[in-house]
Amino acid sequence: GHSDWRSGFEWRPPGSQAPTVDGEGDTRTYAIFDLPVLLRCSERQLEDLVHPPLAHLESAARHDKAAAVDVTRDGAEFLVRVNGKELVRHPDPRVLAMHLFYELTRAAAVSRDWLVILHAAAVSRDGTCVVLPGPGGSGKSTLAAALLYSGFTYLGDDLVPLDRRGLQAIPVPTSLKVKHGSVAALQRFDPDLTALEVYGGSGLADTRYLPPPGFDRHPPAGAYPVACLALPHYQPEAATRLQPLPPRLALERILATGALLPQPLEPAPVAQLVRWLEDVPAYDFTYSELDEAVAAVEDVISRRGNERPMKGVRTNPRRRE
Repeated sequence: GHSDWRSGFEWRPPGSQAPTVDGEGDTRTYAIFDLPVLLRCSERQLEDLVHPPLAHLESAARHDKAAAVDVTRDGAEFLVRVNGKELVRHPDPRVLAMHLFYELTRAAAVSRDWLVILHAAAVSRDGTCVVLPGPGGSGKSTLAAALLYSGFTYLGDDLVPLDRRGLQAIPVPTSLKVKHGSVAALQRFDPDLTALEVYGGSGLADTRYLPPPGFDRHPPAGAYPVACLALPHYQPEAATRLQPLPPRLALERILATGALLPQPLEPAPVAQLVRWLEDVPAYDFTYSELDEAVAAVEDVISRRGNERPMKGVRTNPRRRE
């Protein structure tokens, strides 16, 4: 399984150590927001798996404090080393790549001064963002992709840190994870989606990594104030509905999705998060039609920008509840 992302695995080289990678193969530089990574794959097969989901993050800048990542073969297995230390190994290179993508996302998230890291997707428009917390299979990645095709700016799909001072969302813009069941829903936006490499195996669901649409035109910059939390739940044939959640229930729900607070847990950060939830609206967000869901998110952004309270929204009322 994934190495424990709460354990603080050190990605940045210690002291003044310059980043180096071992052996043969081309080295590429990636910048995951402000986490620079020098990555080398020892074989073309590995590069063909690792590079495409990271290509939108490739950087021409030189970084003296980059993490040095090697992806190599070791007998019948493949392994990832970070700054010379083994991170993960697996006999299936597709499974190894999935672990690497997760670990890169984790490393970028925990490298910031965060109060909480949400298991969520996040998108932005007009300088604020909507955060979509949810467990796997809730429809957050599918909805985030539809919002990007509709012109939103991408902030992240898996882990969304909120900074300690203002609880603003910090971008961690690694590729979106599109599961098999979401391909048909998104294919009308991108007919070439089925051409993306399929990763999976060893108990991991078949997954395509979608580079965020429009990223080159609208890259994220800085941290973003949160307009609202919308906890999505895809339900076939259901009406699209945003139901307000009281702060304490919102806290329970986001913690249940796998959010992380600093450990050991102290009363002060929990109280800060509760106060923030008293100011930032949260909704239980049921949807079945992506067009309606996108329109509902656009309405939330508009209403929040105009500071109009939102009592609850339901669209297409003839749909079964």
